[in-house]
Amino acid sequence: MVNVLNLFTPFTPQTAKINARISKPECVIGEYFQLELDILSGNIEQHISSIKTQVDCYLEDVNATTKTEKTTITSYQLEKNIVLSPNTKISQSYDLYLPLDSPITMPGCRFEVSTSICHANEAVYQDRISIYAQPNKLLAAWFSCLAKLNLKQSNYWIADRHNRTHFNFAYQQKYRYINMGSSELPNKFFIIFSYESYPDYLDINIDLQKSNYRSSQESFRITITNQNNHDLREILIKQIKEFTN
Repeated sequence: MVNVLNLFTPFTPQTAKINARISKPECVIGEYFQLELDILSGNIEQHISSIKTQVDCYLEDVNATTKTEKTTITSYQLEKNIVLSPNTKISQSYDLYLPLDSPITMPGCRFEVSTSICHANEAVYQDRISIYAQPNKLLAAWFSCLAKLNLKQSNYWIADRHNRTHFNFAYQQKYRYINMGSSELPNKFFIIFSYESYPDYLDINIDLQKSNYRSSQESFRITITNQNNHDLREILIKQIKEFTN
């Protein structure tokens, strides 16, 4: 676990501080993870207006640009109007939810949980922890299917999300995979996909393209559920063969 401390004001024995911990930094999208917090007073009585935390995502090379985009995935007010006696420690734990529309940790996509002591809505002390957003069960089944078919990632990028009806996160991760030697599949094609996660299912939006014909493309969607995730291999093979024949 990476824990980076950032002080907005110089620490003195009189000031309060926080120590934040996450026992398991690998957090699954669509699930809760636990933040553990020690609130430490200085050697005088202190009043804290609030303690807030947020999950921030840092994205590099969005839409093929060189700038880094910071976007807040979710935020919470953990505590409000705390009075701390001198030289005391309060330990608390909080369940935080990583939304389903969160991206997953990849090159150029990283996450931090920032927890702040605030006075009059201004952060005066902050503790930051890196977390690693992992695929949920259905998305993991999709990536496992690609691996079993010997399809390998050849490119990856971050683009604007055009369908914002059900999603707060403004971007989507897109992947390009190619056949690395599967005898079950043709050689001259590649697959580009993005995904949309919902509580009970996962939509994979797929573009199939033939390697030697730029204009030859087929777009379709595979919906993955707990009932059909074991049939992904057969579903994908059928679609690819129909397209490439």
